[in-house]
Amino acid sequence: MMWFVIALLLLDAPDVRFRTATEALAAQDPATAVRELAVLEAEGYANGPLFVNLGIAYTQLDSLGLAKYYFLKAGRYSDVALATQTGLPYVETQLLRRASGLPVLSLNRFINGFLWVYPDRLVAILFVVLVNIGIGLRIGHWITSASGASTASWVAVGLATAVLVVMLSAMAMRHQFGLGIVTLREGTLRADPATTAETIIPVYEGYEVRVDRQAQADGWTRVTLINGSTGWLPSHAVRAF
Repeated sequence: MMWFVIALLLLDAPDVRFRTATEALAAQDPATAVRELAVLEAEGYANGPLFVNLGIAYTQLDSLGLAKYYFLKAGRYSDVALATQTGLPYVETQLLRRASGLPVLSLNRFINGFLWVYPDRLVAILFVVLVNIGIGLRIGHWITSASGASTASWVAVGLATAVLVVMLSAMAMRHQFGLGIVTLREGTLRADPATTAETIIPVYEGYEVRVDRQAQADGWTRVTLINGSTGWLPSHAVRAF
């Protein structure tokens, strides 16, 4: 009987932590909320309310880089869309008051958007559909000897090949690169992974970066800013998705 009671308490522990964190937020005690929610995140829990509450807690703590990071993570969950659409713009407005934004290169905007919202399942379905259309048209050509079906089949195969190339390129890119948010209030992008290396540009909390997962060196991470500047930041200064 005792083991049964203990098991029930363990099963209920995440709910207890979440309630404790929610009550702490309502009582303007964001430090307690972060402590409780961070335990849940470390245990592998991932959902919209968890990330929204972390975003709110870090906003109250004035850690706006981390607040932006968690609101962006929450944005992937439709059940907290309204809270995210309210919290994220507020945080970004506060960040702009601290430091000016960077000019955005169109190519970097496209690449970052591609990494963040690339629809894996949709592209895979499109590839399968195009392959099946090509096969169906090819079979139709063999049966009817219609030249139009033959041409259409080759067009479908060509499109399927293009989609496959995009899929493979996306897989390779997303394996190497990810998005990240600068969480340090102020830092320096350097040419090499060392505090004595040449300064490229100052960076500020909330800046979005593209993280090169394959370029890590003694506590440093190679990143690319949205203005195209590439260099090294301390790994603890960036929270990557």
